[in-house]
This record gives sequence, structure tokens and C-alpha cells, in this order.
Amino acid sequence: MAIQATQTTGQVIGFVRQVIGEVKATGSDGVTRILQVGDLVFADEQIATGELGSIEIVFNDGGNLTLGRNSQGLLDADVYQTTTPEDGSEYAASIDAIQQAILLGEDPTAIQEAPAAGPGDSPTGNEGSSFVTVERTGAQTTPESGFETAGLTISFAQSDESSTIIDLLPTIDLDGDDNSQVGVGYLSHFTENGDPLPIADADIQVSNPDGTVLESARIVLTNAQFGDQLDVSAITGLNVEVDSSVPGVITVLLSGTATPQVYAQAIRDIGFINTTDNPDETPRIIEVTVNDGEFDSNTAVTTITVQAVNDPPVIDLDSNDSTDSGYDYLTTFTEGESAISIADFDAAVSDVDDETLQSATVTLTNPQSGDVLAFGNMPAGLSAVVDGHTITISGEASLADYQSAIQAITFENTSQNPSPETRLIQVTVNDGELDSDIAVARIEVVGVNDVAAIDLDSDDSSAPGNGYETTFIEDGSAVSIVDEDVVITDVDDTNIESATIILTNHQSFDQLIVRGLPIGITATVDDISVTLTGTASLADYEQALQAIHFVNTSDYPQTVDRIINITVNDGDGNSDTAVSIIHVIPVNDPPDAENDIVATQENTPVGIFVLGNDSDPEGDRLLVTGNTQPSNGTLVQNSNGSYQYTPNAGFTGTDSFTYTVSDGNGGFDTATVMIAVAGVNDGPVAIGDSASTNENTPITIDVLTNDSDPEGDVLSITSVTQGTNGSVTIDPVTGNPIYTPAPTFTGIDTFTYTIIDGNGGTDTATVTVTVGGVNDAPVAIDDTVGTNEDTPVTVDVLPNDSDPDGDTLTVTTVTQGTNGSVAIDPVSGNPIYTPNADFNGTDTFTYTIDDGNGGTDTATVTVTVGAVNDAPVAVDDSIGTDVDVPVTVNVLPNDSDPDGDALTVIAITQGSNGSVTIDPISGNPVYTPNTNFIGTDTFTYTIDDGNGGTDTATVTVNVGGVNDAPIATDDAAGTNEDTPVTVEVLPNDSDPDGDTLTVTAVTQGANGSVSIDPVTGNPVYTPDPDFNGTDTFTYTIDDGNGGTDTATVTVTVGAVNDAPIATDDTVGTNEDTPVTVDVLPNDSDPDGDALTVIAITQGSNGSVTIDPISGNPVYTPNTNFIGTDTFTYTIDDGNGGTDTATVTVTVGAVNDVPIATDDTVGTNEDTPVTVDVLPND
Repeated sequence: MAIQATQTTGQVIGFVRQVIGEVKATGSDGVTRILQVGDLVFADEQIATGELGSIEIVFNDGGNLTLGRNSQGLLDADVYQTTTPEDGSEYAASIDAIQQAILLGEDPTAIQEAPAAGPGDSPTGNEGSSFVTVERTGAQTTPESGFETAGLTISFAQSDESSTIIDLLPTIDLDGDDNSQVGVGYLSHFTENGDPLPIADADIQVSNPDGTVLESARIVLTNAQFGDQLDVSAITGLNVEVDSSVPGVITVLLSGTATPQVYAQAIRDIGFINTTDNPDETPRIIEVTVNDGEFDSNTAVTTITVQAVNDPPVIDLDSNDSTDSGYDYLTTFTEGESAISIADFDAAVSDVDDETLQSATVTLTNPQSGDVLAFGNMPAGLSAVVDGHTITISGEASLADYQSAIQAITFENTSQNPSPETRLIQVTVNDGELDSDIAVARIEVVGVNDVAAIDLDSDDSSAPGNGYETTFIEDGSAVSIVDEDVVITDVDDTNIESATIILTNHQSFDQLIVRGLPIGITATVDDISVTLTGTASLADYEQALQAIHFVNTSDYPQTVDRIINITVNDGDGNSDTAVSIIHVIPVNDPPDAENDIVATQENTPVGIFVLGNDSDPEGDRLLVTGNTQPSNGTLVQNSNGSYQYTPNAGFTGTDSFTYTVSDGNGGFDTATVMIAVAGVNDGPVAIGDSASTNENTPITIDVLTNDSDPEGDVLSITSVTQGTNGSVTIDPVTGNPIYTPAPTFTGIDTFTYTIIDGNGGTDTATVTVTVGGVNDAPVAIDDTVGTNEDTPVTVDVLPNDSDPDGDTLTVTTVTQGTNGSVAIDPVSGNPIYTPNADFNGTDTFTYTIDDGNGGTDTATVTVTVGAVNDAPVAVDDSIGTDVDVPVTVNVLPNDSDPDGDALTVIAITQGSNGSVTIDPISGNPVYTPNTNFIGTDTFTYTIDDGNGGTDTATVTVNVGGVNDAPIATDDAAGTNEDTPVTVEVLPNDSDPDGDTLTVTAVTQGANGSVSIDPVTGNPVYTPDPDFNGTDTFTYTIDDGNGGTDTATVTVTVGAVNDAPIATDDTVGTNEDTPVTVDVLPNDSDPDGDALTVIAITQGSNGSVTIDPISGNPVYTPNTNFIGTDTFTYTIDDGNGGTDTATVTVTVGAVNDVPIATDDTVGTNEDTPVTVDVLPND
């Protein structure tokens, strides 16, 4: 069918139901617009789809038009108007003629003119490359005739430019009877919490007008919301792939060769569901297309409206289930304690579709005597009312406010004997429509025993409350820890089972003692506690407490108040603690003065600190208050209480005196000081000495000869000092000092020595030594020097040489080097070394020096002759950085030195728009752009090879904004088995900044190796030998500014047929006997293909055919041939691979039956005849 053009202006003829890609409409006025879903279309508009475009138009009368990609259509009356079908009667004769022609095997096209799809004569054309589908809007008629047209060929010429050839495409109608909506779409409704909803009606219609199967279908939920799913679990018979990688889009791809009915059922089996409790109510749009392997069908759209359902709120009194499971809460109320909350601290109120609540109800379902429900502060906007054991909270407020309000409700029991029954408190909240489920707070009630009470001083004569205070005086009698009117009471018991008395701050020598207990009560006693046990009356325990006393047995008790805690126990619990406070009053103890012993020497005063070993039990500060006088000396008391004793002149022996100390609190004590005065030794007298020796000659000096001791003690030398210009030791044999002058020293030196008399007396004197001069030979020190190849060097050898006498040195002789000549410079007197031509390396020579006084010495000069240094080569660099970001430029990697010398950056210049420094650690230049500078800047740097060679290069710095990383996009490539392929990966990669991209790294494939082509920079994938299939590897791109990205390349390696291998055969047969040769068993095919013999050659002495049953060659030797013959055969693997081999046939001789030939002969009657029959046999 062709779309014909007739002009109608301004008439609305329909609307756009679906549109994909770009579709344009051009009106009769020449104005072009881009069509969107819902746009109106007008008569005589020209519709044109783009490369990826398609459109479905619904006409006013219910018909529709679908255009595929790259198509055009004119909306004229033939397209959009309903027509009344012709009855077909006028064509009956033509039909009969065509049918008769077909039955006779004639060409039916010779009977009638070409159909409308043939060449037309319209002056304008429409070369649509896809399809046009026109659904007739009126009734249809079918000619009442039928005939087979198999075998007919359809041909057509190029259509004129006013027509579009209709291509028969697959079609889909999601609601065949249009009971949900008109057209090919489907309208359905999903309610929250519902089962998966089929996306097509039960009468879905899928067809392929020019085929019997479809290859794929695509179902796209285009506006998926949170919780949306497409359920494909019911699909059978097709491959299913679900892709939700694109946010907001869920795509189901069905594939496999199947009938349209199978695809219709599969699409019907796809269910839409939203799994949330509060689904978004946006209508979902699901686009459905099928594909026949070449073309997509029209796009049919399922629209699913979504209805959310109000969910009741949820209250959980213990959301982490730390006390109870589910939504309940378990807690305990203990008698006498404060009211407790009916909800845990983590109680939670939630509502998936409401942010506020309207009310809450809290009911104690099994109240007992004394039970009280109460509420604390309510959040703003909420009010609470108590009605018996029910609290009602009302007011619109947030979930958090209701949560706080419920946590503010408390339970308590005010009785002294509460029922132990577990209380059940039911809690519900309401969102204005629905109540939540009931959450239950279970409160276990624990009764508490009423313990006994104790008052240590019932009339409070010593202290208020239930305590008691008393005083203990040092060295006095023990005191009772309770008053005589101590009282024990117990509201629910007449007996006491035990009592505990604890001295909480026990001090040294504190004791608790027990005196006379009532019958039935026993005591366990230690220094800090008393435990009374035994069942006895309250009065007996009062008496027992009065029998417990406190005492301290020391002479200096600590004065801190003693704290004694007292409790009694009625068998069910301890009473409150009553405290007895014992004040301790000490009594002063006298100090203890200890005797002292000191010693001094004759005529020598001595200080005596007498208090150092004296003490006071209470730690009182002691003072010396008096003393007696010694017999043989004088005594003076110092301001700090110490004494200075001075013995009488010449006195030796023992003297003494006494002194008295006071503690300031009335305590005194006296002690004696003994002084031992010892005689004193008179020291020896040492007298200075002098001696002389020659240079470098040690000398022993007898220094004691002129020394003396007043008491005639034997003297000895105990130590010596060192001379300034010589060393001094003590001769171990004679005991005299030995002076050794420093090498070459001449002049005067001194040292001291010290003598001892054996009784502590010492003295020191000085020895003066005169050292006379003697000529010393000079010392020549080896020298090293360097020079360049072919360059003489003067060696200043004397600076490191020396003469002990300071004589002037001169070079008198030199030797020659092995690789150079040596002369003495007549001006400087230094050796001049001249290396041999082109020599470099190490050479030596010697020189001799003279001190002018007969002393000489020789040393060696080592000369290193170096090759001439070549300057380094600095190469320009470029680098990028971000605005205001310093960058370190590693400039040396592309620089070089011909001699391989290590290079360093020694200087830089400044950039025009930034500053440059040298990093002290890496040695590289650091460029810091000026603030906010963006653009290109340059600076130079100079390198040094450490051998005097330098060079300078320029660094270009590109300062820009923050670099954006490149985007690497996955690629696919194909190659044949054993064939490398270069993959041009960069064309589909991009860089937001337009940077040039390069491939910097690749990974290896699982079944192939990957390298980077050094010329093109592209990855080269080489499959492993004989591998075919799919392999992948990744590559990384770099934008040159630090940005990288990685993508995957999928390589499909196609199998390549390997030729079969035909192997020569041998066979034997008898003369005149055909033989079938089974040639294939020793032949092979690398791919395992089945082999067949497709050709043979003839033998020289026999013929060869192929057995039609076995497929093997059959060799028939020529008649009577015997011997060896050959022929070739060719095998084929069915995939284009062939090979040829030779068959050698050995034909063996076989005896041939003789052939007797009839003979004729003549003779006369009664005449014998001999017949020679053999000649013709």
C-alpha cells in the first residue's frame, strides 16, 4: 500500500500515542515541529522519523498509524479516513483469471497490471528505509476465492517519491479487545501489598505477518520508583535477562526463537509489583516491543496506576528487644522505689505513610491495690486524661512527640505489701484512621522486706539522728560504741539474726573488744570488725551492742575520729547503717634523746648536730634547752641547735658534755656527747729540681734527694703531671720520674711530682728540663694529583712535607713515570708531570727532598689522568598543575650525560607568573604559580655533571583549573583463531577537558596476551594458539594531566577451520579383482570434523570410482594387469578443508582358465581326420 497525498488544512485528525527518538511533522505551510507524546496531528502533515525514531499515531476514528526509523508518511485522507470496503465483485473475473493462470503454471503477472506496490507515477517520492504500518479503520472484506502462490517471485522497481513501501513488521497489542483502553496499550491498577500484576491483558496479541517466529522482546519500566520490581519468575521457554543498572529504569530482555504465542504468554507472565508499604503513586509506564530478528514491532505501552493503602501505625515499647520479644516490654517495679516508665528508652513509634498521630490509649488491664498510672510532662500540643487505670493521650503531633509522651507514662504501687501479680499494660496509637497493634508492657512487682531500724542514742544526747558520739582518752579505759539507751526496732519481726560492726578507718593499735554477751548470741572479733550471730530478741541485741567497746593501746594514737558502722539483720535484710563516732584524745609522751659520738683531729674544731638521732613519739619538733661544758675544750651552741666543739690546744684524747631536749609540750630528755680528739701528722717538704737531655732522648730524674720529712718518714712519689712538650712516667723500679721529650722538641719544659710520707702527708714540687737540639731528617709525604688527558700538571709536593727542625725543604731529584715524563720546574722547584700522548689512567713517580742540613726523604706522587669531561645535555620539559597548586618538576629523567655522570640541578630562573625553588630533598625544581594565575609560564634550570659540565633547558608549565579525568568506554573486537588484532580503543573514549588521551597500561587476557603497539599506541591482542571464544582484557587511558580511567575490551575469537590430513594407504588385490580401499581410518582432522572422499584420480593400470554406499574408493585393475599401480584421493572436512593422499595398489597374479575356441574341419565319408584344435585356443 502506498500513502497518497491530498491536501487538507487545519483539520485535527488524531494524536501522538507513542514516540521514540526524534520525529518531525511538517505542515502544508512549511513549518516543522518536533512531536511529543500527546501532541495533536493535522491533516496533510508530512511525518518523518529519524535514524533511531519511530511513532504511533491514533486517529480520531480509532485507527492508528505506526512509522519505523528513517520513514516518512503523508497524513492524507487515504490514511486517516474510514472507508467502506468494496464487495470485491468487480474483481471476480480478474481473480478467476489469475487463479487459472497459477493452476496452469503460467505467470499471473501477465494477466493483470502491476499492483499498487509497484512503480507509481507520482512526481514526489518517499524512500523510507524501514516500514509503514496502516491499520484499516473501516470494515474488511475477503475475496471468496483462494489459491496457492508458492513459487511466485515478487519484484518491484524503485518507488516514486510519493509512496512508501510497506514492510510487514511484527505487531503487539497488549489488550486485544481494548477493554482497558483503546489502541495497542494496556491500562491496569496495582494496589499496595497486592500480588504481582500482569503487564498485559489475557487477550494480548503478538504477530509476525511475514514469519512464524520471533527472536526477542524488550520490556522497559521507564519510570521505576523505589520498591518497583518486574517479576519474571513465571516465564518459561525463553531466555530472560533483567537489567536495573540505569537508575529509574528496569529492563527485561527476552530472547530465543519462539512463536508469537510463546512471546505473548511470556510478556503476560511478567508481573509488576511494588514491595514497599508506602508506594509512590506515580503511574508507571512500561514500554513493550518484540523483534523478528530484523525489525522491532510497534511500541505498546502498559500504564499501571498505583494506589497506596493506609497502614496502621506501629508501636514497639522495646525496639531492640533487650527485655522482651516483639513489640512488648518487660520491666520490674520494686516496692518503695520510684515510679517506672511503661516503655523502654528505645521505644519507637512508626508509620510508613503518616508523619503524625492523633491519639494513644494506655490501659492497665489487671490493676491491684495501690497501683497508680500517671503521666509526666506532655510534649506541646498533646493532652492526657486519666480515667481510673486508663490514660488517653490526644492531639495531632509527630511520631517522636507520641513516643516521648508514652515514655512519660509511669507505673508505681504505693502500698507496703504490693501484690506480686505481673501487671499487664496495653498500649495502642492511632493515626486518625487505624489503631496500631497492641503492645504490652509487662511489669513484674517485687515486694521488699521492711528491715529493722537501729538508733545508737535514742534520746540524741550525744548526736542527732540514729548515730552516737563518744570520746576515748589515750591510756584510758575502753569505751562502749553505743549509748546506754540504744534501741532496735523492726515493724515486721521480733527477733534479730545478726549484727555487723565495722571500724571503717582502723588506725595502728585500734581494737574492738567484746564484754559479756547475752545467751544465744556469739561474736566473731578482729581488730576492725565484730560479727554477732544467733537468733535473739531485740533487747538481747541491744545489750550485745552495749558490750562492744573501742580501745587504742599505743602511747601515741592517731587523733582522727574513728568511724564505726553498725547494722542489724532480721534474716531478710540489713537495717540502715548507724554510725558511732569515737573522738580520740592523745596524752603527750616525752622525747627520746640519744647519745652521740664524734671525732676530730688535734687542734681542729668539729660541728655536732645532736638532734639528728633524737626523736619524739608524737613527732613533735624538738629543741635543745640546755647543756653542760666539756672538760678539755670549749662549746658554742649555734642558732640551728647544733654545737661547735673546739679542743684545747695540743689536747688529744676523749672529752664529753650533756644536753637536754624539749618537745614543747612538757616532755624533756638528756643525752651525752663523746668527742674523740686524735693527733695530726706533719707533711713532707718537696723541693724543685732541674735536669737536661738531648732532643728525642728520655731522662730519669732522682727528685727525692733534696726532699725531706719533719718526722723522718720514708718518702715516695705518688703522681706526676705531664710536660707541655714531653710525657712523664714513674719508673716502676727506682720510683723516679722519667721525662720523654716530644719528637724533635728542643727548649725548656716543666712538670710536677707529688710525694707522700705514708701517714697522709703530701707535697708537690716542679722539675725543669732543658732539651738540647739535634738535626732531624725531613718527612716526605706521598701526594696525589689529577690532570686531564694530554695536560701537564705541576705538583706542589712540599706543603704536606715537614721538617722537625723547621728547616727549609727543596726537591732535589725525581724519577720518571711509567706513562709520563717528570721534570723539576726551575722557577717553583716543583715536579712537572707530563702524561704521554692520549694516556689516561693512573701513573706514579718519586721525588726526594733535602733540609739543607744533610737530612733527606723520598715520597711517591700518584697522578690520575682523566679523560676530558663531556658536558651534559639538558632537554626541555613541560608539566601541568592546577591553579594555586605548586608542582615539583622531575626534570632529570630526560636529561643525559655522555660520560654517565650523575646530574644535579644547580640553578634555576624565575617564571614570569610564578616562583621557582629547588627542593632540598629531591633536588628538583618546585614551581609555585602566582595566586589565581592560569595560563602558560616558563623558567630555565641548569644541570651539572659534577665534573664541570653544565647545560640549561626550559620548563613549560601549564597552569589550569582542576583536571577532569578521562572516560574510558568498553570496546569489542573480533578476530580469527591464531590471528592478532589491533583494537583502536580511543575513538569512543573522551576527556571532559579535551586532553589528548594515550593508552598507558593493559592487563592480560585469560586466553591471550596483550601488548601496546609502539607505533599506534593501541592494544594488540594475540589469542593463545588454537583458542576460539570470548576473552577480555582491560586498558587504562591517561589524559597527560594525571587523569586516568579503565575500560574493558571484549574480544570474540572466531574458530578457523583446520584442514584435514590425508595419509597415504597401501592395499593389495588379485589380478582382475576390484578392491574397495578404506582410506579414512588413518586420516585425521584437527577439529574432529567428519571426513568424506570427494575426488579420486585414475590409476595408470586400473580405474577408480567412489562407492556410493561406503564412500570409499574402488580400484579395478585393468584386465590381466599385475604389478603396482597408484591413484590419489581427496578428502573434505565439510568446512572447506581438503587434503590429498596416494593409494598404492599391489595387484597379484592369478592363474587364468584356458579358453577353448570352437574349431571346424572337413573330411570325407569314412575318412578319419586329425583335428589340430589348440592353435586357436
